[in-house]
Amino acid sequence: MRALLAALLAAIPASAQVRVKPVLAPTLPGASLPTAMTAAPSLSALPSLTAPILPAVSLKAPTLPTVAVPRAVAAAPVVAVAPAVTAGLANLVEQAPKPANPGPAFAAAAQSLFDGSAKPSFGAVSAVALPTRNGISQLGPSAFRGDLQGDQGAVAEPGSVFGWRAWDKAPTHGLPFVDRWVARAFGHTAEKPAKGFEFRGAPKREDAKVFLYGEKHSDKVLVAKNMAAMTRDMNKERGGIVLVEGYLGPELFGTEAALFLERRGLDLDAFAESGVPFSELRVRGWDEAEAHDASTPLVLRHHMELLALNSLTYDGKGLLYYPRLVAQAWRTFKAYVTMRKAAIGPRNVSLDRSIAAALESSRETGRSVHVIAGSEHLLQKPDWLSAPLGPYRIRKTLAAALAGVPYWAEKPAESR
Repeated sequence: MRALLAALLAAIPASAQVRVKPVLAPTLPGASLPTAMTAAPSLSALPSLTAPILPAVSLKAPTLPTVAVPRAVAAAPVVAVAPAVTAGLANLVEQAPKPANPGPAFAAAAQSLFDGSAKPSFGAVSAVALPTRNGISQLGPSAFRGDLQGDQGAVAEPGSVFGWRAWDKAPTHGLPFVDRWVARAFGHTAEKPAKGFEFRGAPKREDAKVFLYGEKHSDKVLVAKNMAAMTRDMNKERGGIVLVEGYLGPELFGTEAALFLERRGLDLDAFAESGVPFSELRVRGWDEAEAHDASTPLVLRHHMELLALNSLTYDGKGLLYYPRLVAQAWRTFKAYVTMRKAAIGPRNVSLDRSIAAALESSRETGRSVHVIAGSEHLLQKPDWLSAPLGPYRIRKTLAAALAGVPYWAEKPAESR
């Protein structure tokens, strides 16, 4: 078979042979790989079967670049620590001073910041915080317009910048019985303080839903007693709504509310220990801006007339002091009557409205309601006339606002 194939190939003419030219195509660097391109054959009339001439193809493997393999990094040597050094370090850590445990008030307030309980509920406006104490923001007594309770109290505070002095320490001026009457009428002494009052609108104090605390703003001992009573009276599970006199800012919640009340005399540690959740505490002002702003000049004028009378008892000389005393007492009385008609009356209306709104919220949330107000706003007759002209009586319109709601109202005896 092989011999026959060879004979046939030999019989093909040379002219009919297919010539193949090798064409080198571009290749990768370092490699020579020819690509054979077949040319069109030229055939004669008589084909011949000669074997085609194929070019020799040489394959050259591409040269790969040399890559340097890094050596393994040697591990750091292990340094042995002497047992004496280890013991010394442990002793230093043990002897280092440890931070003191925070008080219950701070712990409760800080916890409310992290558990979300200090955040106001939907729709509320948060208060503007002032400088911090113990890491908690403070609210000053004048953080918002119209919060003048502290300023008004300072007018009648012995030792204040107004120069107020104790009535019973004034010198005599020639008529000792008149001087003693003036001391009793205008200023109660520590030996004979003004009596308080109590109105019971519930069978027992723990049955009450509304608590009213009569105040004399300049008597810090009395204010502290009222704050302690509020801590005891507040609902331990649902918390309470506190209505504050002279505050025109937004409603305060949680930690802000507690710190605001602390500035007004609340013992914050005792409040935290009472079990009332900080998150359930609310503070609102019961004053309305229009009535409050209209009354403020009249209240200050009455205070300044009373301050002038107080100064006269010390600065007056001889028997001429008494005509001057009568004239100044008459100006003070007229200022008081004007203040009561134009300031106490309209603000009493604001107080009654605020109590009605707080009672509506109390029915929805179960919180108790606590009202802090000057005793003049709670009594039917002026405070200074109630004792001489009969027993104390709760204001009629206030009793009407509390109709059907168990309440408890009181004012402790004054400390001076």
